[in-house]
Order: sequence, then C-alpha cells, then structure tokens
Amino acid sequence: MFTMKYMTNAERLAPTLQRILLATCVLCCSLASYASAQVATRKARWYFNFGDAVEIEFYGNESPLHVANFFDYANDDDYNSSYIHRSVSGSSRFFQGGSYYIPPSPTLDNLSSLPITAGSQIPNEFNAANGLSNTPGTLAAARTAHPDSATSGWFINITNNASGFDPGPYTVFGQVTKGLDFLNLVAQQPLFENIFPGYSSAPYGTAPLINGESLFVIQEVLEVSVLDGDYDDNGMVNAGDLAEWNQDYGTAGFLQADGDGNRNVGGGDFLLWQSNFGATSATPAIGVVPEPTSLALAACGLAALGFARRRKIQLAGR
Repeated sequence: MFTMKYMTNAERLAPTLQRILLATCVLCCSLASYASAQVATRKARWYFNFGDAVEIEFYGNESPLHVANFFDYANDDDYNSSYIHRSVSGSSRFFQGGSYYIPPSPTLDNLSSLPITAGSQIPNEFNAANGLSNTPGTLAAARTAHPDSATSGWFINITNNASGFDPGPYTVFGQVTKGLDFLNLVAQQPLFENIFPGYSSAPYGTAPLINGESLFVIQEVLEVSVLDGDYDDNGMVNAGDLAEWNQDYGTAGFLQADGDGNRNVGGGDFLLWQSNFGATSATPAIGVVPEPTSLALAACGLAALGFARRRKIQLAGR
C-alpha cells in the first residue's frame, strides 16, 4: 500500500544543521592546526664573505635548549670568522659549520687547526609532534653518534632531508627566512677536494669553495629583532627605530639597522621600516590572548549545543 510521509520542519532542517555543524568542526580543526604552527622567538642575521646576509628565525618554544645554546655561542662571537667546513651534495644536500675558525695564516694543511671550543652537550629535543622537520632551509644540530651530544656544530638543510634525518633524530631549531636561494647557489660550488684532490680525507675536504677559490666564511652572526624594521629591538616598529636608522644612516658594517642585509644602512632599510611601521611582536603575552585551539574547541562546543537545543525544541513540536 502506497503511503505518503510528511516531514516535519525539524526533519527538514536537521540535514542542514548537520552540514553547518560539520563545516564548523572543519573550521575548528583548521584553527587548531594553526595554533600548533611555530612562532619565532629569536632571529639572527648571518653575514658571509659573499652575498647579502642570510636571516634565520629560531623556535625557542619547541627547541629551547638548542636555541639558547646557539645564542650562547653567537653572542660570544664564537661563530665569527668560522667557515662552512662541509657541503654534502646529491639527493640530501646540507651545509655544516660551527666547528672551525679560519687560522690567521691559512694554508692547505692548517684549516682545522683552530676548532671552536665546545661547551656542554645538549640533550636531543627532536619531537615529530611539534611540526619541526629537516626540510629545506631548516637549521639543525650537528652531533656525534649519541643523540645527546650536540655542542657548537649545526647544519642547514638545503634539500628535504626529513626521511633521513628525522629518524636520527636530529633536532631542528631554526628556519632560513631570507637568503635560501643564495645558499642553494653556494651548494652548487666546487668542493675543496675537487680543487685539491689530496685533501679529500681532511675535515674540510668537502668545504665549498666559492668560484673554486675561497672558503665560505661567516663574518658575523648578529642577533636582531624578529620584527623587520624593529631596529632598536623593543618589540615594536615605531619612531624609535627611525631614530636608530637615522643615527646609522650611511654607515657600512654589521648593524641592527641594516634590515636588508647589504652591509650598509641606507634607503632600503628605511623602506623596510616604513612598510612595517606599527607592527608589534607576534609572540602573545601569557594569559592575555586565548589560544586559537581553545577558541576552536569553544566554537565546536557552542555549535553542537546550538544544534542540540534547536533539534530538541523542534522535535518537541511534533
């Protein structure tokens, strides 16, 4: 027997409300994922003997011990006048440094005669759950075969080395944010052993030689604000930074106000300040701004509660 079923308003609306709830939960998950994104806590500008400066941001929330360790060396000038002693080519490319200084009178035989004095060993902090991986442009800790043996050494991943280095595990604690294309070019330079075949077993046998002639030397590692244009490093881009820029205008060297990293404080650094005027530190104060995850979960809860209440009211009218 043929019968006709009449749908109540509640039954008609239920699929629509379910779709709204599903969309809201998808948004919640997106916000939760956004909340887990890394926030830079410190930044350094690296000046080399070739090219403009390279900038690297550091993740002190995810790898606090390694970030603090790096800046202990950097702010004591321990990386100045050191060089990249290892460049690995092929499918897994990376640079390694933080181990040797350039001797006062360098020769082919003494380039490893002045090692950087190593401090305390740092426990491994690699954690796949925090989203940091040995992907292109990341800065990671060099170590011996023991996971908890990192000291002054580090390496910069040029290619995606996650499959080989994440299981190591090798702690990631920074990311190149300016100059990765330049580093890719350096990775294509001949190696020391290519020019001087008798030195392939030396610690610097795979050091890159720029144009086949010069080692790739770090002249200065300068800690700068995480905010572009924040030349007085007070967490905001304002008139104080303009005063800093004006004071250093026309000066060549490794300076905070050299925002574009070309070793000279000039018009480009003013434009960088101007374009970021009014910016403040992206790191929220603890206890002031709710985490996006909390907001997302609250939104999901409210959406679910609203759906349940509407359904209960409509079904009660049957």
